[in-house]
Amino acid sequence: MYVFFTQSLIFYYTLITISLCAVLYIVVRNIVVSYKKEKESIKKALEIANERLSLNEQFTSAQKSSEENIKTFNKNDAIIRKDVSSETKKSVDSLSRISEISRLIKRAEVLIGQKSYKEAEKILIQGLSYDETHKKLLELISQVYLSLEQYTKAIFFLEKYFQYHKENIATCNNYALAHFYIKDFPVTISYYSKAIALEANNPIRYENLGKIFLALENFEDARKCYIEASKLDNKNVEYHKTIAECLKKETNYKEAKQWYEKILEFSPYEKETLQALEDLKKLGF
Repeated sequence: MYVFFTQSLIFYYTLITISLCAVLYIVVRNIVVSYKKEKESIKKALEIANERLSLNEQFTSAQKSSEENIKTFNKNDAIIRKDVSSETKKSVDSLSRISEISRLIKRAEVLIGQKSYKEAEKILIQGLSYDETHKKLLELISQVYLSLEQYTKAIFFLEKYFQYHKENIATCNNYALAHFYIKDFPVTISYYSKAIALEANNPIRYENLGKIFLALENFEDARKCYIEASKLDNKNVEYHKTIAECLKKETNYKEAKQWYEKILEFSPYEKETLQALEDLKKLGF
């Protein structure tokens, strides 16, 4: 009986032990599984948090970059607007000056036509205050000073013209004439020669230079100039007469007679020519 009881006790003890072990196993397994699941959940939560943090940083960086770009754009836009405004103002001012200069030139030309040179001078100086290099203003004011017989002032403005613009026939002639009146004959000859180079088919260019040689009593060079002029205007009585007079000064009476006779071919009743031929006849020519 005692043995049976002991064996039963051992059986129940073993059964209880096994049950407790089974329960403990189940509990431990559940704890381990829960831990693993919790660990995975924590890992995923951390990954999600990191992703959100990274996205937040990217967004913050992008936002800062956008703000910087907006600031830069606004700054550049302000500069552009300022530059555009400045350029627009300059353009408007330039157009205003051009318009005013044009008005002053027209007024000066009217005054010059009326020989109101002093008034024209004031108008032209006002125009030059807007643009001291203006081509037409410099041309006109030099003409005004020539008319006023203020030759050094004419030369001053013509030299300013040559500084900024290409020489032309009018300015070369005016420069030569101004120097003639102040008795600077080498410059006069040089600039009348330049005028000839610029317009070689105009007899007046040769005539102008010829007059200088006549004034200097250089009859040979004067004659050559008038011969060139006569080639371009072969029925000009004054050219032929001047050539003949130069030949007479050179005591070349025979050739002088020939030039007088040419005049009679197209002007047979020219009184001075007839008288000159009569005088030469008395001299034996």
